[in-house]
Amino acid sequence: MGLLDVGGATLEDVTRWSKWQDPEASARGSGLPEEETQGNGAKAYMFKMFRGPAMILGVRENRKNCKGFEGPPGTVERGTPGFLPDAASGRDLQFVSWEPILAVALNTYGLDVENLPDVVRQAICDRAAFTLVEGVDPTGLYKGRIGADDLIQKLLRHDQATLAVEQLQVYAIHNRRAINGGKPLQLEVILPYPGFEEPIIHPIPD
Repeated sequence: MGLLDVGGATLEDVTRWSKWQDPEASARGSGLPEEETQGNGAKAYMFKMFRGPAMILGVRENRKNCKGFEGPPGTVERGTPGFLPDAASGRDLQFVSWEPILAVALNTYGLDVENLPDVVRQAICDRAAFTLVEGVDPTGLYKGRIGADDLIQKLLRHDQATLAVEQLQVYAIHNRRAINGGKPLQLEVILPYPGFEEPIIHPIPD
């Protein structure tokens, strides 16, 4: 299971991400209260909800960084983020091209760059950067299957996803099938309460 974006995680990004209980893990000085968290939620999911490696892979400015969790479930070893597969090949590896690295990553999903939505592919090409957050062998699956459509609905109804879905173009692909007809995901339409279909205008005297 993976989440691909066009940010391009750097060494500083994955290093700051690696620290548990960091009040500035998410905000990174942005000054936005809604972004100020301790950064534990995502790490906790990556630590506990996957049996295999769970990692952040980033390429930006011809440098590759890959850091995450690996090891037996529930162990201190797994809970200590490390460079993957090792520091030599996962820590600020220089003079790399994003294209072959992304090609290998997408091949895991039976995809290539041409299968990505046009705007995503163009953004990655323009920036020569991407970030892939990935978890291998998720736990708790019913009969070993991912109910993709149900998962997407839960995502869209989650209060922490609302702002991102409104502000960004988010696409979903499952088993090489584009969900929502290949269009960006959208929040459910909130129907007006009967009798309040149109705005109620009250004139205010001077």
